Amino acid sequence: MVKELATNLVVRRCVDVEVIEEEITYPLGQGIEIVAHDRGPGIPDLKRAQEDHHSTSGSMGCGLGQVRRLMDDFV
Repeated sequence: MVKELATNLVVRRCVDVEVIEEEITYPLGQGIEIVAHDRGPGIPDLKRAQEDHHSTSGSMGCGLGQVRRLMDDFV
């Protein structure tokens, strides 16, 4: 999942990229928070970009949808 986020940032030639990983504790256990951001133009249609098989770069289009499904929270 982290690899997919990082790959998207590299493939899209994003600038000022930062990926932050932090261990966090919830009332029911521990987890990892991962934040990936950049100063690029953004994703015009985030909902569509999270759908399987949607790609603007000719890839398989599995990235953000897969990441969203594997995470407990995706914002």
